[in-house]
Amino acid sequence: MATPRLSEVRAGDFTIAGNFSPSATSRVLDDLVPSPDASQDLGTAALRWRTIYAQTLSPSRLVSGGTALVAGNFALSSGWGSTATISALSGTDSAWRLTVTANGAGIATNPTLTLTFANGAWAATPFGMSKMVGGTAFHADTSDSLTTTIWVITLLDLPVAGDTYIIQGIAIG
Repeated sequence: MATPRLSEVRAGDFTIAGNFSPSATSRVLDDLVPSPDASQDLGTAALRWRTIYAQTLSPSRLVSGGTALVAGNFALSSGWGSTATISALSGTDSAWRLTVTANGAGIATNPTLTLTFANGAWAATPFGMSKMVGGTAFHADTSDSLTTTIWVITLLDLPVAGDTYIIQGIAIG
């Protein structure tokens, strides 16, 4: 049986069950709603929409996907100290959190933390913001510099050996 094709869907009682393949010029002239509430998906993990154009997007929760980051995605400058470490890492290119422990020789003002994006280059330079949100050190501000492939976070302070710095970031683009 051939998949039905419609050029126009009008308001009223109309239920789609199974496969539906609208043409490239199909229009929905009324609300398209799931039944019951929060029970249907738009696309799948294997068949995703490339671009969504919307005037307003109001999700109850926005979840970003992507490859989980590992410590190897980050590089610590020598300003964190020669034996500085990264731990408690979670997240993806879009949103992450980690702990840096400053330690060893060479600790210096304004050390950097460089993230090489795990999912490759962004189509355009993303907007990003990082912040120190905890740790054993006194709070310090951060600054951010992003390209399509890396994100450099600078701690605007002098780290102290043995102190921890919990830093998180979010990027959109």
